[in-house]
Amino acid sequence: MSEAKVKALVKEAGKEAEIKEITIKLEDLQKLVKGMIEIIPFPGIEGLDIILNEEGKLINLDPNILIPEYNDMAVGPIIVLGFDEDKGDHRSLSEEEIKKVKEYLKKNDAREYKGNIEDFLGVDFYIL
Repeated sequence: MSEAKVKALVKEAGKEAEIKEITIKLEDLQKLVKGMIEIIPFPGIEGLDIILNEEGKLINLDPNILIPEYNDMAVGPIIVLGFDEDKGDHRSLSEEEIKKVKEYLKKNDAREYKGNIEDFLGVDFYIL
């Protein structure tokens, strides 16, 4: 990952998404999501990624957005960036992408979620 600044959407749990100029250095991304990063494809919009805290559910970060396409939830701060496959690196979001992503984030905001985050862990626990 390079040190170039890119235009991203950053959304803290319980807040509206903000457009921010960020560096895409690993350490900076980890600082923004408060831990080790995990990158997942943004649902329904090719060429975009969601960067989130890999252990967010395990360390009880607050619910941020529901991701019904994956039957999942993102917790803690998230970053949405474009991805340039030819360069193999993240890129700035276009104005059209920002508009679409903001609509998705608003529609799927998890502020009012009353269920258990454990429902989205993807791990089954058995009592022996």
